[in-house]
Amino acid sequence: MNKEKVLDVLKKIFFSFAWIPFVVLAADLASKWAVQTHLVEDQEVQIIKNFIYVTLHYNLGAAWSLGYGLRWLWITVSVVLSAGLIFYYVKNIKKLSRPYLIALTLMIGGAVGNLIDRACYWNSAVDEFGRTIGPNGVIDWILFRFGSYDFPTFNVADSCLVIGVIILITCLVIELIQDAIKKNKDGAYSMKPKDYEAKKEAEKLEENKEETDAENQSK
Repeated sequence: MNKEKVLDVLKKIFFSFAWIPFVVLAADLASKWAVQTHLVEDQEVQIIKNFIYVTLHYNLGAAWSLGYGLRWLWITVSVVLSAGLIFYYVKNIKKLSRPYLIALTLMIGGAVGNLIDRACYWNSAVDEFGRTIGPNGVIDWILFRFGSYDFPTFNVADSCLVIGVIILITCLVIELIQDAIKKNKDGAYSMKPKDYEAKKEAEKLEENKEETDAENQSK
């Protein structure tokens, strides 16, 4: 394999963004391990006073501790979500634009990261002083404090899930706006829906005819 082929393969891998879930997963598990190893439950380490803290919190539910204690329900949800995202990504990788691929791969990494916590890190151990020394649920460790209000703690996986959803929604909104602008230029809002659909169908048939004529001329 020559240099150009190698670079072409690397380029395809990079712009498939298939590496993002692995980066997310590594960062998520490494950060959870570090917090679990060096902090005790509810201990806080100040990063920016009255704003950002590192802490250790065990979440036995979903986001913001919703569905507290329903471990197997959230494991099932995590499995279905992870599998669904991976299936959709693999099936549509050649069709989707880069922002959509980035959103999906971020969400895959986040979903799998929390799935590992829910499925594997559960029963904690306690030392002779009564301190928790083993995982006891999904590990959340990022804390934002706004005055007297503490935003619910979260982790890297949660962050990537949220960022992925934001990118996805943003792309959808942009597409809807672009579609609305295009329809307005085409006169869609001054025509009856059936008339507009007939017009678009006629345009599509004309485009297909032109493509067929061009192919015949090139032969």
